[in-house]
Amino acid sequence: MHNIRRFGLSAQTFKLGKVKYLTARKKAKLYIKTCVQCGGSEQLWDEWCQLIADKYPQRWANDANRVSEAHEEIITGALKLRLGKIICSAEDS
Repeated sequence: MHNIRRFGLSAQTFKLGKVKYLTARKKAKLYIKTCVQCGGSEQLWDEWCQLIADKYPQRWANDANRVSEAHEEIITGALKLRLGKIICSAEDS
């Protein structure tokens, strides 16, 4: 939602819900085109990570790379979080 508000877009434009396949495909194409027009996924990701690092400096030490790395670890299963605190890591298994 951050980039939706930031670029003045309508969330409804990209919402899928129960739509026909062709409608979903059109919305997906529009989403990709919009991401490219807004700087591309890498730039959008980097800017969001910096926003989070700046917003929570004590947690992230103003380091966008730490924000990005934590998300990668969560997605790949290298790290599990509960209520924002580390409860175990892949090495514990």
